[in-house]
Formats: sequence, C-alpha cells, structure tokens
Amino acid sequence: MTTCNFVNPVNLGNEEIFDWEFSGVECEGFATPELYEAIGSPGDGTGFYVEKVYSYGDALMSWMIFLFLTFSLAVITIKFIWGGK
Repeated sequence: MTTCNFVNPVNLGNEEIFDWEFSGVECEGFATPELYEAIGSPGDGTGFYVEKVYSYGDALMSWMIFLFLTFSLAVITIKFIWGGK
C-alpha cells in the first residue's frame, strides 16, 4: 500500500484569512518517486505533482469528451452549412 503525505505547508493567504497549500509530497510503500512528476518552476519553488499513470477511468473520460466534442462540432458545422434551425 502506498502512503503519501503532503509536506512544506505554505500560507498563501494573510494573517486574517488563512489559505494553506502544500509544496511537496513524500510517499512510502510501493510507489516510487518515478510515479510522480513535479510540474512547475524550480526557480521560485512553486509547482505541483502529477501521477504518471493513465487509468481506465481516465481513458473512458477522455473518450467520452472526445465523442461529445466531435458530435457537437459536426452538428454546428452541419447547421452552418445547410442553414438549419
């Protein structure tokens, strides 16, 4: 089992309204650091981590979005060309 903890809390708010975000993640277990990729600018220390795994759920959602956009574009194009209502 993989256990990940967020580390390095940073307050992006002010003294009155707190907005705590985390700038790092540490994982223990089966996951190795190669499973996560840091995205962001190393110069100013901002960024986030992304999993490098593409699951079946991700593929299904991507396929559904692709079909929806393709169908919508086809309907708009057909209405534009043939002047439908």
